Amino acid sequence: MLNNMKIGVLLIVLLIFSSALVSAADLSDYPNFFDKGNNTQITIVKGSGQSALHSIAALEVLATLPREFYENINNKLDADQDIDMKSDFILIGGPCQNRITKQFVANPDDCSLGLKEGETLFKLVEG
Repeated sequence: MLNNMKIGVLLIVLLIFSSALVSAADLSDYPNFFDKGNNTQITIVKGSGQSALHSIAALEVLATLPREFYENINNKLDADQDIDMKSDFILIGGPCQNRITKQFVANPDDCSLGLKEGETLFKLVEG
C-alpha cells in the first residue's frame, strides 16, 4: 500500500507541477529554472494546519531536487514569521490551506480553486 501511495503522490506532484508553474519554464526545466548557482534559495512552504500527507509531499518534492541545492533549501510552515519573500518557492496547498500561496494567487473567487477533498495544489514561484 505504501508503494502505491508513493507512486500516487509522485504522479499527483508531477501532474500538479506541470499545471501550476508560474514562470516561463515548463516541467522539463524543473528544477533547473531555480538554479542561480550559489545564490539559489528555495523555500518549501506547507500550510501549518494541514495533514501529514502535505509533509510527505514536501519530502517527496525535496527528494526531486539536486543534492547541491540542499544547503540552500528552507522548509517552513506558512505560520513561520521568518519567511524570506524574495526566495524561490515550492508552495504546498492552495490559498485556503497555505497563507503564503494566497499571496501568489490573484483574488480567487473560490479559495479552494476547485480542488476536491484530498487534493492539493503545488505552486512553483521563481523569486
